[in-house]
Amino acid sequence: MIGLVIAVIILHAISLPVAVCVAAEVSADAGSGELTFGICYVPIARKSIDTERLKAAISGDTEEKTAEEDRRNKKKNGVNKFLLRIVKKLFTVLRVRALDINARIGLSDAAVTAVTVGGLRVALFDLCRVLGYRRDTVDITADYDGERLDANFVGIISLCIADIIYAVIAAMIGGLRRPATAKQRG
Repeated sequence: MIGLVIAVIILHAISLPVAVCVAAEVSADAGSGELTFGICYVPIARKSIDTERLKAAISGDTEEKTAEEDRRNKKKNGVNKFLLRIVKKLFTVLRVRALDINARIGLSDAAVTAVTVGGLRVALFDLCRVLGYRRDTVDITADYDGERLDANFVGIISLCIADIIYAVIAAMIGGLRRPATAKQRG
């Protein structure tokens, strides 16, 4: 009887939704930013953001990769594929509870600024629709007067622990299946 009670408690705990909070704030004027993760509204991790590196990535001014970085990236490739499979599975069951995105972006060229802001607005509105979030809380504006990057993002998503377990198992099984090569086909 005790075993049945414990099994029921575990099944209920696995099916409960877990709220994951993500908040990010970046200010180029201050030269800093912060990314915060939390579970059930309790912050568990914080990471600082380098705004100069972020501005270079947005404008496309990236430095050349060295051979050492290429070797490190090849080693991470298998892990990244595994994590990508997990994320793909989780996006099918992800529920967005709250979403608020505010950004003011200005790049060195007004045309590049317009294209970047327009592309981000379209991508974020489409992402909100795909995730099933119907409120329009995305506000991205262009600053044509100078280089500027100010952004604030707050989001709350919920997932069941069973969904996470399913995604990990499906990603592991998907990684075991390998496509047949030309030699194996015939």
